[in-house]
Formats: sequence, C-alpha cells, structure tokens
Amino acid sequence: MMGRYAVVDFTFSDGTSLQAAGTVLGISSDSVHRDPLDPQTFDDFMFIKMKERAALEGHPDQKN
Repeated sequence: MMGRYAVVDFTFSDGTSLQAAGTVLGISSDSVHRDPLDPQTFDDFMFIKMKERAALEGHPDQKN
C-alpha cells in the first residue's frame, strides 16, 4: 500500500475531491500491476510491453 498526504485541496478528474489539506490517502499498488483481463496473473513486464506497443503504434515515450 502506498500512503500519501494531500497538501492542498484537490479535485480529481472524476469529481472526487479532497476538501482539507492533510487528508491521508491509501492507494493499493497491488492492483496496478495486474492485467485487468486476467487479474490473477502478475506480469512484471506489463509496463515495458505497453511502452513497446506504444512505440510501434507511433507514440514514442516523450521522456527520453
């Protein structure tokens, strides 16, 4: 689990808002690394594959 503190009031793109600075957030990082089509399978190269696929489709990583 990843914990974070809000330092300012903030509204997310889906409308969820944190109305008080100092709010503690807990985010499950486990689900981020799971394939949504097969959540029982862990793919440690998932993000590398996504990056390679994007490059093949003409969307190279702009951070290089």
